[in-house]
Amino acid sequence: MHHSIHFRNFRRNSFTLIELLVVIAIIAILAAMLLPALNNARERGRNIACLNKQKQMSMTLIGYTNEHNGLLLAPYAWLGYQDCWVQRLNNAGYPGFTGNAGDAARKLAMCPSFLAVYGQPNTDQRHSYALPFSVEATKTIPVWSYRSPSADVMLAEAANQSNFKADSCIDGWDNPGGAGAFATFHGSTGNITFLDGHAASLSIQEAFNKVKVPFRGSDGKTTERELKAAIRMAGFGRGVKVTN
Repeated sequence: MHHSIHFRNFRRNSFTLIELLVVIAIIAILAAMLLPALNNARERGRNIACLNKQKQMSMTLIGYTNEHNGLLLAPYAWLGYQDCWVQRLNNAGYPGFTGNAGDAARKLAMCPSFLAVYGQPNTDQRHSYALPFSVEATKTIPVWSYRSPSADVMLAEAANQSNFKADSCIDGWDNPGGAGAFATFHGSTGNITFLDGHAASLSIQEAFNKVKVPFRGSDGKTTERELKAAIRMAGFGRGVKVTN
């Protein structure tokens, strides 16, 4: 009699296969509901880290401008990475850029979200923050010639319009060959730091409405271009060009 009572209690306290499957299904549903929220929280963290990086970079660039008679650092020369703006700061001995320029650039000049999608960049992809485009690549842009410092780009997330990878310079117009375009590395937004030093996370439409890109033409004249082209990033090696 004692053993039969124990057996009945065991049966009463155990789970059936159907009950186990129901529990597993509930856990799977909850996980599926929580995963997007976790991903969004992770991306918000990366976005904040990216904005902080850009603010740090802006202080370096403002310091460079002050030391060079108000001239903004040129984005790159036709020689390639060895003479891009990251390498130039390395050559000049700026804090954080000394030693191995590539390692320093990954720490300071790479967007965390870009690294999360693309992984470690190759030798031509060591920075995802772009400076305003100058047709004469080695020519710098005089900051004093621009009247809208709160709207003019100093540093921005940009992608090349042919391969959708990070670019060292940004142009406001549809320029698939020589420069990149504003890019949304953070889902629906991208980060921009302006000549007055403030940084913001903007959608493509907000950027079209608010942003101007300093530009120096082959005639040496400087202008403020309206932002008319951007890249909506869609994962590794993929993106959609958007024009205003």
